[in-house]
Amino acid sequence: MNFGRRLNARGPQILGALLDAVAHGLAGIGTVSSHQLPRMADFALWASACERGLWPAGTFSRAYRNNQKAAVEGIIDADPIAACVRQLMSGRSSWTGCAADLLRVAGEGTAQTSTTNKGWPKNPRALAGRLRRAQTFLRAIGIEIAFSRQGRAGNRSR
Repeated sequence: MNFGRRLNARGPQILGALLDAVAHGLAGIGTVSSHQLPRMADFALWASACERGLWPAGTFSRAYRNNQKAAVEGIIDADPIAACVRQLMSGRSSWTGCAADLLRVAGEGTAQTSTTNKGWPKNPRALAGRLRRAQTFLRAIGIEIAFSRQGRAGNRSR
């Protein structure tokens, strides 16, 4: 029996389960806790209210958090700059310097950061731009990046 036939045979049961979840959601939407809502707050409230018709309470929020963590890790792993910063910070609690310093330190770290690597920035300005793009995802794993200018010459620190 192919997938389409099996789906058609189970369609009424699937629809019934979904309608049960919606009924639970409508009945329980006012009782759902709204502390620490994610970015998609309305969706999270509705899914949490409906989940009790299908799973134990808290299943949706656990799955949502795990999915977010996996997505952040995947993005960091795919970005050589973010991965390099994560590796650099794994052995220390803080690091201060300008983009040129970070470019030099990172270049000493691994062959992946060499100037021959196509995805690696060639100058401090390009590195600073890539750090700004990675900043949100690094913050999600506890690495804070602050950009500032210091001194009369306007030297930038990262």
